Amino acid sequence: MLVGEVLAVIEETNWNNLLKKVRRGDQSAKDDLFRKLAVRLHPIIKYRLRGQSSEDIEDILQDTMVIFSEKINLIESDPDTYVLQILRNKIGNFYQRMRRRKNVTIQTDSQAEIHHRASFRERIVTTIKEKSSFLAEIESEDLSNYIRTAIKRLPVFCQTFFLAILDGRRVQEVWELYRKLEPELQRNAFDKRVFDCRKKLMDLVSDQIQ
Repeated sequence: MLVGEVLAVIEETNWNNLLKKVRRGDQSAKDDLFRKLAVRLHPIIKYRLRGQSSEDIEDILQDTMVIFSEKINLIESDPDTYVLQILRNKIGNFYQRMRRRKNVTIQTDSQAEIHHRASFRERIVTTIKEKSSFLAEIESEDLSNYIRTAIKRLPVFCQTFFLAILDGRRVQEVWELYRKLEPELQRNAFDKRVFDCRKKLMDLVSDQIQ
C-alpha cells in the first residue's frame, strides 16, 4: 500500500467510534478495525525491522494483532494508541532475542576457544612430561611450532639439549656428549638440568597459548 493510502486510512478513521461498535458486538466493525490497524502498523514494522526478513515482519504484525484481539474488551478508547504500545513491546522483545542469540553465540565461541586452548595446553604438558624424546616424536605441526619457538628463549644448556633431541639423538647420547665436555658432571646433576629445562619449556609454551 502506498504512503498516501496509509495516511488516508489513518485520517479518515474515527478509532473510538469503531471501537464502540466493536464493543457492542458489531463483527463488521471489528473486521474493519483490525484491517485498518494492520494497514497502519505494517509500514511502521517494516521501517523498524528494516533489514530483517519479511517473515519476521509478518510474524510481529500477526502477534501484535493477536494480543490486541485478546485485550480488546479492556480497551476503553484510542485503540490505535493501544495497539502501538503492543507493537513497541513486540519489537523490543524481538531485538532482545536477537541480542541474546548473538551473546550466546559469542559465549559459545569463546568457551570453545577456551576449551581448545586448555586441551592444547594439556597435550603439551603431557607430551613434555611423558616423552623422553618428545621433540623427535611430535607429529602435530602446530604443537611443534609452539615448542620450537619457545626453545629459542631458553638458557644455552636447554637449547643445546633440545636441539640435539630434534636432531634425532636420544637422551643417553646427549648425556654422553655432555660428559665429554664436563667430565665431572654427574648423571643425577645432568638429569636435574634436563628436568629444569623441561619445566621451563612447559611454562613458556603454556604462556604463549594463554
